[in-house]
Amino acid sequence: MSVTNNNQEDFPIYRIMSIYEFYELYVNHKLKLTLFDNQKDKNDGIEYLLTELIFNPFKYVEGNNAFNELKNFRKNNYMTCWTKNSESIAMWSLYSTNLESIRVRTTKEKLSSCLIKFIKDNHLDSQWKRPSQKLVTEFHLLDDPIQEAEYKDLRKLISEIKEDKPPTDNVPEEKHTEILINWIKELKNKYSYLYKNPIKDESYSYEQEIRGRVKVGLNVLEQYKTYEEWMSSHNNEKPIRDNQNTLPLVQYADTKSDFIDEICFDPRMPSYKKNSIIDMMKIDKTKIVESKCFTPAIDLEFNLF
Repeated sequence: MSVTNNNQEDFPIYRIMSIYEFYELYVNHKLKLTLFDNQKDKNDGIEYLLTELIFNPFKYVEGNNAFNELKNFRKNNYMTCWTKNSESIAMWSLYSTNLESIRVRTTKEKLSSCLIKFIKDNHLDSQWKRPSQKLVTEFHLLDDPIQEAEYKDLRKLISEIKEDKPPTDNVPEEKHTEILINWIKELKNKYSYLYKNPIKDESYSYEQEIRGRVKVGLNVLEQYKTYEEWMSSHNNEKPIRDNQNTLPLVQYADTKSDFIDEICFDPRMPSYKKNSIIDMMKIDKTKIVESKCFTPAIDLEFNLF
């Protein structure tokens, strides 16, 4: 079952988060978005670079600025990472090292609505109405901000792409253009998944990641004081500048009060801590469920018949 299939708006997705992130989400209705550049996995966003390589295979050569291109992408995109997997000892172990994290459940539709509203509220066309805010977002109507990760052996994939060289050896020069056009078409078909899904190394496959992504940048107010001035500049570029180190590592998107469908505490958390959190945040107990991870399948009350 895939989150990207049709009629999957109510597809359940999960995220394990710290108490502090949960507080922002549950009490303040703020969803944390993290800059790609702040992620521990330094390959996050690599599908963008590999797609660029395939669409424009002559843009990069050995030793050129491919690494810097990926780094620039990571500075100009925010993400929020979720999972299809409701129960995972590996996820609890990695993302709840202090035994105090909380797992929440929402749906694809709710996350998508949250991100689309954030994008619209900060869209590059509205920057002149928000002169104190440097952040601007980009959005295409056909874009889905929610994507399901695909897992590959990244080093093997990169090696495979590099070996896919144009078959122009021993071919008359006048045939080169035709051969190159057909070759690029074949590459696009062969690697079409690269511009449809985030690509992560297969060593992360246990995450079953569902990713929300927001493309961002900086406003151009220093150059164009009004929208009309930008429109009359005959500049074909979009009114957006690349972020380098200006935008914060974390942004928050507003959510609706019903964003969270389910709450689950780390099953290893002491009950006194759990009860204190419930009381302090006035958590709706009807949303709380228990995790079966780390608990024995057979207990003292077990009876086969």
